[in-house]
Amino acid sequence: MLTFVMITTFTVFPGVMFNCKLRFIEGILSDPNLILPWTFWTIIMIFNICDTIGKLLVDTKLGQVSDAFAYTLSFARLFIFADFFLVKFNVYQSDWFNLLNIILFGLTNGYCMNVIAVKSPKKAPDEKKATIGIFISIFVILGIMLGSLAAVFINDI
Repeated sequence: MLTFVMITTFTVFPGVMFNCKLRFIEGILSDPNLILPWTFWTIIMIFNICDTIGKLLVDTKLGQVSDAFAYTLSFARLFIFADFFLVKFNVYQSDWFNLLNIILFGLTNGYCMNVIAVKSPKKAPDEKKATIGIFISIFVILGIMLGSLAAVFINDI
């Protein structure tokens, strides 16, 4: 499941997510050469802050969820995933929709990844927990690799 979370994340972040236009930045900056870098910086900053908040939520009561909820939320991220393609093909062009997508995707990324990574070793016997930790790392790396490869092909669409 960690592989799935990372594939969905790295398929759209940062590549497809950079298709989001944040028009409020155009209203702030007068130099057209600065609009694109500041848009990219803003998207990355919002995603990373929300990802960190999602990871911190796992340490609270919100992290005490069932396995079924964690898996359902991981698959529900596909709806947010699909929204980025609606933005890419100019179906939605409002700032609030773009920002909401980035915020939700960041929050669910951090939350799902940490909930699944924390729950996985708890089910194993004590002598197998180190091995489970190694496999968690391998599956995260595999998800990053597969998501990045998918992003190369999706950005050409």
